[in-house]
Amino acid sequence: MSKFNQTSFTNESLAKDKLTLYVELYKRVKTSILHGEFPAGSKLPSKRNLSIQTGYSINTVLKAYEQLEVEGYIYSMERKGYFVADIKTLIQPIQQIQEMNQTTHSQTQEIRFDFTSSIPDQENFPFTDLRKAFNTILMEEDDSILKTSPLAGDDSLRQSIQQYLSLSRNVPCRMEQIVLGPSSQYLFTLLCQIIEPKSCFAFEDPGYHRFMELIELHHFQTCALPIDQHGLSIEELHQSKASLVYLSPNHQFPTGSIMPIERRQDLLEWASQDEHRYLIEDDYDSEFQYAGKPIPSLSSLDQKGKVIYMGSFSRSLATGFRMSYMVLPEQLLNAFKRIETMFTCPISSLTQKVMDKLMRCGQFERHLNRSRLRNKRKRESLLAAISQHDHQAKLIGAPAGLHILLKPSLPFDTEPLNEALKMLGLKIAFLNDFLNKPSWLKNFTEYENTIYLGFSSLSLTEIPQAVDLLYQALRQQTKKVR
Repeated sequence: MSKFNQTSFTNESLAKDKLTLYVELYKRVKTSILHGEFPAGSKLPSKRNLSIQTGYSINTVLKAYEQLEVEGYIYSMERKGYFVADIKTLIQPIQQIQEMNQTTHSQTQEIRFDFTSSIPDQENFPFTDLRKAFNTILMEEDDSILKTSPLAGDDSLRQSIQQYLSLSRNVPCRMEQIVLGPSSQYLFTLLCQIIEPKSCFAFEDPGYHRFMELIELHHFQTCALPIDQHGLSIEELHQSKASLVYLSPNHQFPTGSIMPIERRQDLLEWASQDEHRYLIEDDYDSEFQYAGKPIPSLSSLDQKGKVIYMGSFSRSLATGFRMSYMVLPEQLLNAFKRIETMFTCPISSLTQKVMDKLMRCGQFERHLNRSRLRNKRKRESLLAAISQHDHQAKLIGAPAGLHILLKPSLPFDTEPLNEALKMLGLKIAFLNDFLNKPSWLKNFTEYENTIYLGFSSLSLTEIPQAVDLLYQALRQQTKKVR
């Protein structure tokens, strides 16, 4: 049986956007067939085997195979699998394919303004502070930077993070409860090793669903539960099989709503009813609140150790500065200790020492203050630019975070608008893009035709230009809709 080129079908080579995973896989299988790597009649890898090779769910593989079958590139035989069809009449010369790809690339409009990104402003990155920290540590010639740190991370850095969380987020924890990792995905992988097998993870809908595929890969069940005006639906949660819930109560992604104290207490009460139930609190942008007092974390209300707290430095420093952390409840520490010999900490000891230096010297706090002020000005610029074009626009979300939701007063159809914006060099997202079950949107008419606008990566001068282009396209679409 033929096998796929392993370098072409690894997890890293495929698109990270859940909506395009199967499309990317479909294109790669199709290209392999067109290049003759699979002769007519040869059997393709089973859905399960291809899922293992690529690192994505069986459902993703199935959707890719179904698309190939519809287009005539493959065919299926009951209980035997999928086979390559005789596609001589469909095959194009490789040169023609390359020319077509080059033509398509040349016709693609370069993205000038990206409203889908929440990466930090590169102009605000503390290069000077970071360089000083690196130089100081290297001049000390401490041989500990040459060694691998424990799985949970450098003790001194974990102590600094513990103090930071205690002061800024009121998260009650000991240093021993903190686990470091290069990303939240990595921390989820560790989490899957220590929780009860066959657990079911629930996610907010709309919400951040990129962890669902990862969790399914570890053979756990997932489910998407709708939110209401107060947050995750308690009624739906009780009716589900979930034992773990991933949520963002302090600034719900993507709606920007803040979960009231009553709903937080309801969730903690639900979690306390079973020893295997936990709430995973993603406090992804708590540093960026622009009005009022800081919102207390869900962990600060937890009296029974039912909250797994997660945070990251990606939004406050840079996405390339790979460092995230989670705070495990005391009762999960023994399970974590059992896997310490199975993994090593993937963050370099030098990077951890540098981050510790930034936190202990107060440079990280000063950087956060500068970033908060800079992003507040960007948000104000975005709101002002929208107001100039559309006084009746509805803005959704609390004055916090690095994005807003915009509901323009002008009617539009999402697909034509998106295509028009691409031609103008503007990239946006819609609330529908964050829904696992779009049918639930009908219960929230206030979210229909709602645009997601992330502003952190744009400069103060770029924001008004981008909004001008957005409303230029909206007005053109409005004429067509009417």
